[in-house]
Amino acid sequence: MAPTRELAQQIDQQIEGFTYFVPVSAVAVYGGTDGIAWEQQKRGMELVARYQGISEEKKNQFQGKAKGEVIGKCPRCGADVQEGKVNFYCSDRNCTFTLWKNDKFLASQGKKMDKVAAKKFLSKGKIHYKDLVSRKTGRQYEATVEMVDPGEGNVQFNLIFPQR
Repeated sequence: MAPTRELAQQIDQQIEGFTYFVPVSAVAVYGGTDGIAWEQQKRGMELVARYQGISEEKKNQFQGKAKGEVIGKCPRCGADVQEGKVNFYCSDRNCTFTLWKNDKFLASQGKKMDKVAAKKFLSKGKIHYKDLVSRKTGRQYEATVEMVDPGEGNVQFNLIFPQR
């Protein structure tokens, strides 16, 4: 929100440059109003919901982020981990913890990061598989996949093989 129309237009031009490569569009909405209406808008009315030109799909994208199903607790900060379209993410905006649904390591082992796997990794930190697939031979093998969180950046996974 900007105090003047000119500043709103300048901000809109800058945001347009930032959003060029991402699937997000920005719209500057401005107009004159009295102080009472301004206060009512600040108390919780969302401009996205009031703007008639935005599609239902775009509205759902914005609203869906806050309404993702809680699947566990973040190992970094203890906040809720929610399911998004492409990942499982920490609901605390200051935390960067994420489990990606298309995780390359799990895919290379013939597995996917689905809701069940994410819940197990969040609750136990590891999952025992009897049907992992070797990248080199294509054969199945047994191992435990352990989630290792370095505290920042991407989560890593280690293989722990059963002792024979």
